[in-house]
Amino acid sequence: MSSWATGKIRPLVLDVRHSNHSVCLELGLDADLFQFQGHFPNHPILPGVAQLDWAVRFSSEYLELSCDIRQVTKLKFKQLVLPEDPIALQLDYAPSKHCVMFEYRDHQGAPCSSGIIHLDPAT
Repeated sequence: MSSWATGKIRPLVLDVRHSNHSVCLELGLDADLFQFQGHFPNHPILPGVAQLDWAVRFSSEYLELSCDIRQVTKLKFKQLVLPEDPIALQLDYAPSKHCVMFEYRDHQGAPCSSGIIHLDPAT
């Protein structure tokens, strides 16, 4: 399988905006991304597990956080994410709580999914 950095498993990062303990990423979702393959044939959607995976990976990369997850809470999926749909991923780190709040929004600003990633404070 391809690596995260070079394979077709990573969305295209079109823009990055940092502020203190937050980052907003504008993502391009090519139809040939691995995550769209087989989910579902002829009607591909971005699986929720892929959205969670990307939130964790981008938190590690852009906020320089550990990927040691204690739990995920308040996970909500509000609308489907389709191939070629531009989306924004907002990541907000709360150091005192050892957690990252994430939210995906579509190009009109409507929420697609959200949740809280609780990190293991021992790492």
